Amino acid sequence: MLVRRTPDIGADRRSVQIGGQPWVLTTSAEIPSLEDAVDYVCVSYAWGDRTTPHPFNEHASMSDRTMPALEATARSQHFSALWVDAFCIPLEEPARAQCLRWMGAIFARASRAVVVLSEPCAVALEQIRATQGVEAAALPSLDDDPWVTRAWTYQELVNARSVRFVAEGRSTAWADGDELLDYVGHAVKRYGEEHGLDVHEIRAKYRRLDGLEDLLLDWKTADYMERSAYQAVSSMHRREAGRPDDHFNAMVGAISPAPTAVAPLRAEHPADHFMRVCEANGDYSFIYTAGPRSTASGRGWRPVAVDRFQAVLPWHSFGEGQSAKVHSTHIELNGMWRLRPRPTAQTAIDSTERWLRIGHADHTQGDVATRLLARLRLAGFLGCGEYMELAEGFFYSQSPLPTDRQVVVAVATGVRMVHGAPALLLREGESEIHDLCDVGVFIGKVPDAGDVICVR
Repeated sequence: MLVRRTPDIGADRRSVQIGGQPWVLTTSAEIPSLEDAVDYVCVSYAWGDRTTPHPFNEHASMSDRTMPALEATARSQHFSALWVDAFCIPLEEPARAQCLRWMGAIFARASRAVVVLSEPCAVALEQIRATQGVEAAALPSLDDDPWVTRAWTYQELVNARSVRFVAEGRSTAWADGDELLDYVGHAVKRYGEEHGLDVHEIRAKYRRLDGLEDLLLDWKTADYMERSAYQAVSSMHRREAGRPDDHFNAMVGAISPAPTAVAPLRAEHPADHFMRVCEANGDYSFIYTAGPRSTASGRGWRPVAVDRFQAVLPWHSFGEGQSAKVHSTHIELNGMWRLRPRPTAQTAIDSTERWLRIGHADHTQGDVATRLLARLRLAGFLGCGEYMELAEGFFYSQSPLPTDRQVVVAVATGVRMVHGAPALLLREGESEIHDLCDVGVFIGKVPDAGDVICVR
């Protein structure tokens, strides 16, 4: 932790100047524990590519954005202690790895997280302070900012009690998280109305800005809604990580704001550790990711460890997650809605048509299934494009559909999206244990509850 230098703390140590005052790096014995240190502020920023010498370690370097980020933080508010990664994460293993696993808790227990954006974003923040709004001309600077694309910044923001946005440079403007969400959202909506764009076309135009809005919505609802593993994987879509373990450690911090007791095993792949943390939380919604599956007997439902998980549809989702019980021969999934292939009912087509039109300028051509696929593509769906008609809606598969169609679709009711949910394509088994064929997304109205389905 960084604290102001006083005669009692750090009088004979190296210091850095922040806000015109000397600050020193303390040891854990000199400051209260995380549980008691309610007045410290965490700083969240994107490192960038350039480095500069580390002021507290002559053998190390740090981002050249660290000190400007601290100065911008000092201009926005008063604080008694600071936590910033460049100074407060140990450089040596295993202390470094342990600290990274605690990042969610560190940000959750801070009095505030200060997000430092690049200097061009100051225009938008100044407009919020002066006019309680954001002009369309300021949106590209927010969309260009690298902060929203970094893996670590996801868990840093969603775990924070309070969030304030500032910008590098000389501007003193700032905006709290709920202000930025409201005013940017209104600006994006106005832009769409003025240019005849629906919400998904705007998402495609301003991908980073869309990610920022989803991130702020995730943070705003964190107190009263569960964050599922699927939601964390979706939120990491298009985010960049220097190493695979950064990607998965960030998701672990997002779903476990308290230090997790599930320590990594020796030589364990980061993806396997993430899944074990999810399982300890009672949430198996990581199964709704694209990619290869285990070939072990009874484990065909479990994704193989890869360097990055891809949600079947990286839309904003909600719900408590996917509860389940694992057996040696299969997994018992709760809350699954079982559907069989059959022509789509007109009521489901009409409902989906209304959903396509609500608040949108639907420019796509063709039947409802074709227009749905175009909408899914804008949202990041990478499946093959084939779909299966169901009486209740449409299932879009990740891989080509089987030709025999002796299958059922199992839709998750604990992981929901607007007008849809992730789903599994299953081949029915004689013993009521089904084989997993594929994952995909169901589009249609989803009920609030479902039944138990066994999958191997």
